[in-house]
Amino acid sequence: MLDTDNAIVQLCMEAESYRVEGDLDRARAILRQAWEDASTPWERAVAAHYVADVQPLPAGAHHWHRTAMDEGRLADAEDPD
Repeated sequence: MLDTDNAIVQLCMEAESYRVEGDLDRARAILRQAWEDASTPWERAVAAHYVADVQPLPAGAHHWHRTAMDEGRLADAEDPD
């Protein structure tokens, strides 16, 4: 379950609404901000997951999915519960 009070999650949800509407440029801009603002591995994992969804090329999506997985592993190591 995502913490909807978390600022990074809120940015990702906002970006997702723009992505669904087809405004990928706006979604990318918001997600760039989410990535830059993320301060924990968990926040970076969440942001990277959404960044992957708005990549124009498969290689970019692959890069961001791997980044999300790497950050997720770091988050899990910090808090295995």
